[in-house]
Amino acid sequence: MRGAYQDISAQHWTEVALAATRDQLAVTEQESAERNRLALQLQHAIMPPTKAPLDAPGLDVAVRYRPAETESLVGGDWYDAVVLPSKKILLCVGDIAGHGIEAATGMVVLRNALRGLAVTGRAPDSSCPG
Repeated sequence: MRGAYQDISAQHWTEVALAATRDQLAVTEQESAERNRLALQLQHAIMPPTKAPLDAPGLDVAVRYRPAETESLVGGDWYDAVVLPSKKILLCVGDIAGHGIEAATGMVVLRNALRGLAVTGRAPDSSCPG
């Protein structure tokens, strides 16, 4: 009787490792897609792609937001156009350095603070001492 054998344990463990790597890649891709979807939702909540026209006779406001990077859609760039109670128009553009939730949060705080100050009629530096 003759026989031959081949140790295939290395091949088996390579296949097991490859399957685990594929599973991890699928999970990572799913997580990335979910982060991108949430980032886009956040971006649209903060700065909707289309806004209702500003109710100011003789003034048309048009904007276009184009992120510098496709990887991070949420950043600190912002713009706003508001008709104040005095019928004056607040037009502002700003940028908080960076990208991600921290920059977006800072942008929302700054934009809303500026709106609040403008509605009260106070200048941004009027609360500063000296």
